[in-house]
Amino acid sequence: VISCNFLPHCNQRPFSSYAEFEAHYHQQHSNRCHECHRNFPSERYLTIHIAKNHGVFNELRKEKGGKTFQCFVEGCDRLCSTPQKRRLHVIDKHGFPKDFYFRVVDQGIDNCNSLLHTPRRNSKS
Repeated sequence: VISCNFLPHCNQRPFSSYAEFEAHYHQQHSNRCHECHRNFPSERYLTIHIAKNHGVFNELRKEKGGKTFQCFVEGCDRLCSTPQKRRLHVIDKHGFPKDFYFRVVDQGIDNCNSLLHTPRRNSKS
């Protein structure tokens, strides 16, 4: 039995095999922000998150009117001036679904089951 001891982000559930623990580690711990402790689906999203939310250079570029919103796709160097323009870019140029969870670079994936938005139910009684 193998347990995960990466606190405070882990529920320390036991794993029956090393492969199961390794899959858990890569999913839950390998792309975690050291500043705010949020987890991201890949190194690319983590890098974008750090630049946008914790980076000094990004703030300076933004103050000077520069484009600061990086494309989500590895290898695409496109910078956009607003999150809405980035959203349109990744939908049009890279085929992202319109219901993609674009705030993933701010919020991370710790409590997500999917990177797609699920429709909200009306709370009519």
